[in-house]
Order: sequence, then C-alpha cells, then structure tokens
Amino acid sequence: MPTQATLNSSLEWQEKSSEEETKQVLSETVDLEQLMREKAVLEEESRQLDRQLTKLSFRERVLSKKLAEEMDKQNAERCN
Repeated sequence: MPTQATLNSSLEWQEKSSEEETKQVLSETVDLEQLMREKAVLEEESRQLDRQLTKLSFRERVLSKKLAEEMDKQNAERCN
C-alpha cells in the first residue's frame, strides 16, 4: 500500500503536470490567435495588391491603345 508521502508526491506531480499542460495549451492558443491575425492582415494586403494590379492592367491597356493610335497617326502623316 502506498504511503501518504508517496500519494502526496504523486498528487503534486499530477497538479504540476496539469498546470504545465494548461500553460502549453494557452501558449498554443495565443500563438494560433497571432497567426490568425497575421493571416487576416496578409489576406487584406493580397486583396489590395489584386485591386492595384487590376488598375495597373487597365492603365497598361489604355496606354498601349493610345500609343498604337499615336504611332498610326505618325505613320499616316509620313505617308502623306
């Protein structure tokens, strides 16, 4: 039969182990929350970059069209 000291020691070990597990879970929870916040920030940055890329692509098409029109105009003037 275990002695009272052995039982107390076992109980203390279990409590300490439980506290450490709780700390570990809390630490992992905090880490997960931080990662989720970082993910949200990165997703927003990605959306902003997508919008910026769309605007730049449109501007590129407009400028390319204007350039082509200007070159056509210059070629027409040279031919006359």
